[in-house]
Amino acid sequence: MCNKYLRFVDFKVAFKLRNDGSATISSRAFYLWYFRKKFDFKYSDNVMLDLLSFDWLENNHFVGIDYIVNILPYQEVKRRIISNLREQVIHGDILNNHIRFCIDNNIREVENEIIRIVFDENEFIESRKIAVDYICEVSNEELLINNLFGKISDEIEWYIIDKVKINNISKIEIYLKNKLKSINNTKEALNIAQFFINLNESDGLKLIIDHIEDSKEDVITGLEDLSLNEVNEISLVPYLIKLLFYTYKYEFLGDKYNSLTNRVSNSLLNIAVQNKKNYMSIIDELEKLVETNKEEYSEVKKINFLIADINKQFYRNKDEAMNLEEAIEMINKIINI
Repeated sequence: MCNKYLRFVDFKVAFKLRNDGSATISSRAFYLWYFRKKFDFKYSDNVMLDLLSFDWLENNHFVGIDYIVNILPYQEVKRRIISNLREQVIHGDILNNHIRFCIDNNIREVENEIIRIVFDENEFIESRKIAVDYICEVSNEELLINNLFGKISDEIEWYIIDKVKINNISKIEIYLKNKLKSINNTKEALNIAQFFINLNESDGLKLIIDHIEDSKEDVITGLEDLSLNEVNEISLVPYLIKLLFYTYKYEFLGDKYNSLTNRVSNSLLNIAVQNKKNYMSIIDELEKLVETNKEEYSEVKKINFLIADINKQFYRNKDEAMNLEEAIEMINKIINI
């Protein structure tokens, strides 16, 4: 019965995407699609190929095109997929279905079309990310590296960096360091800082310290989500000490501000308990920090709590007992905070 209505529907244009990402479809197209699936109606191969350009939700997820791929000759599906990509008439989830098919089947003939999608800021970000996946998995990462630097400035750049950094870390470092020389965007600069922090490189913490020193008003802006989880090198301790001091000097108050103090403190603790040399060095630096600044910035005396935590964790890890003199000294410091 459904077949007699098929001549009134063109599935190639029945799915329309709005600028906000929502979609509209022809109600007639929807019911013909739905009943074919529900009752396993037989449509011609041409109609099924047209359905590659159509999709809709089931259980809050788009169905995809596997039901078409599984019943049609592979070469016919491949030809239509390539044609649709070259004509640039599909977008959103329909486009995503096409790119995933090309990834799954290692289709290299659409390389240029996929590269265009990566760099097209009018395409939806999810489609651009899947296009990046295609280039990494089917084509060659060098295509991204050679075409990326200086040509993409939106969030897809960081998705690309994350995908290719393992095999191209030195190139990415050079690119980001050069980019910093002319960058005016604070958020982008902090993203670059986070990248270097994750690599345990001092450039990242230097950027954070510079950001705090250069800020005229709300110095914490942009640092709320700063992650220090990867920081574990003793060479970074001077920068962590300075950053810890700034959290007290500039009176970072409130939960989100205190959390930055906690993140820096946790990094120092983790480095300190690695070995006795680290432990002694960090304790010494923290004690100097408190002694030097406690008169002008009384809040820094709270660092004695961190010193106590480091002592406790170090002796616990090493299964060494703290002697009486050390215990009394630590208690006195805490009492006098």
